[in-house]
Amino acid sequence: MRTTKFFLILLAAISMSFFTACNNDQSSAEEVKEDLQDAADETAYQIRQEREELTANLKELRNNIDDKIETLQADFADASAETKVEMNQQIEQLKAWGSKVDQELDRVGDNMSDDWKTVKSGVNEMMADIKAQWHQTFSNEG
Repeated sequence: MRTTKFFLILLAAISMSFFTACNNDQSSAEEVKEDLQDAADETAYQIRQEREELTANLKELRNNIDDKIETLQADFADASAETKVEMNQQIEQLKAWGSKVDQELDRVGDNMSDDWKTVKSGVNEMMADIKAQWHQTFSNEG
């Protein structure tokens, strides 16, 4: 929604610049230039905020994965042979999820040459998928 608002503001600012150019009014042109710069600054700020929030969410998910791996490894010695097989499968699944999270952390942290909306959407989708699988995998635990 914020992105849509920004683009509407940007469109209005660009429209104003065309009208200003036709009138050859120097002060209005400067105002439009400032408005465009303000809009660009606001968008950059919003993307920076969203990137920080997404990074924090990914780090939290990664910590949860690491904690669960540690818990399973700590309980491994006391588990039955059948349970150990299941625990090994769970640990491998957690490690795979951890790798996905690490890849997305790198992607979010890299220079954003990709479309931010696409990156953000992909990361949110991946996190939702892992959380759903997590619930399905570990729902029988207390």
